[in-house]
Amino acid sequence: MAAAGEQLALLDAEAEESLLPGDFVLIFYRNDSVWHERAVLWKFGDRWEVITPDKDRYLEVLKPGRKGPLKLVRLNANGASPAGLKEAVYRFKDYPSIELHNKRLKESFEDALRIYGGLVTVFPLVKDADGIEVGADLIVGRRAASRRVTGKTGALAPAGAAPAFPSLPSRPSKGDGWREKCRITNGAPENS
Repeated sequence: MAAAGEQLALLDAEAEESLLPGDFVLIFYRNDSVWHERAVLWKFGDRWEVITPDKDRYLEVLKPGRKGPLKLVRLNANGASPAGLKEAVYRFKDYPSIELHNKRLKESFEDALRIYGGLVTVFPLVKDADGIEVGADLIVGRRAASRRVTGKTGALAPAGAAPAFPSLPSRPSKGDGWREKCRITNGAPENS
């Protein structure tokens, strides 16, 4: 357990820089008394599209600082709250199904692509509904794998080209993921 005043692992800017689409995070706002869980979708410039336990969906700065939250902690694959949190945590009551999670990631990526075009942030990996890193192209389509290495220089792959590196295999869900086991929650049901 962390001592009083000791920083938690993956706290603040370090956590924001390591985020992947599909991550679940806890954020703490200034002048608040509770941590808030968020599902992270795609990055739109300096903001991330997030979903709250109340099913609100919006763009939010996640980098701690003047414009962002006071603190940010990325949840590990087991979904447990980090040791050392002294405040309550407002979490999702139910986590989305695999299909809904994947649909949201794909919609968010397509929205970012429509808005930013070739300047959209392309992530080679995303988190699936069980918090496992998988190739982004498995979730959002081949357009997410837009770079291919040729020799010593990088080049853009033609539209519809196969990715340069094979995707990580997706792990089939057996309905026993950590999000289905985690019931320490206060949020609204997550079914849509």
